[in-house]
Amino acid sequence: MYWVLQLGGWGTFLAGSLVLANIFNLEYAEALIINRTIAMTLTGFLVSHLLRVVLKNSNLLQKKLELSIGWLLLSLALSSFLYGLLVLASFEAFDLFLSQEVIEKLNLGQLLLAVSLEMGSIMLVWLTIYCFYHYYADSRQRQLDKLKLEGIIKQMELKTLKAHLNPHFIFNSLNS
Repeated sequence: MYWVLQLGGWGTFLAGSLVLANIFNLEYAEALIINRTIAMTLTGFLVSHLLRVVLKNSNLLQKKLELSIGWLLLSLALSSFLYGLLVLASFEAFDLFLSQEVIEKLNLGQLLLAVSLEMGSIMLVWLTIYCFYHYYADSRQRQLDKLKLEGIIKQMELKTLKAHLNPHFIFNSLNS
């Protein structure tokens, strides 16, 4: 289920970004827009998967939400920062910046902050969906376990009653 949602979500991000670029008819080369969008999508896919690995290995979602919220926000900030670093590195490596003028006006810190904040909202949506799904699945599993235990208890009660009733009926039959 994770992979279906992961691929579907980032595929939707990719398709939506490309559609928006076509709607607004940006005056940049189409290949540049497509390559930028692919770089951003692949980076998002990678960082969100890395975030999932960290969350699973730290057992952060096994704890109460009140205890986890601070760590979840920290992991969101760090993953957004990592996303910003990786996107800027890929833009630099593959010459995907839209304008050299913007690069010259802004320093690396400003660019990193802008990209990290922009993607932080997407990562927040991803993290929220992931946490809700995880807590829902855990809650459902707990309900199933509870129902199984209740069934076992009922079975044991019936066996106990049966064990108590059998000697009584045998004794009455012998007396008759």
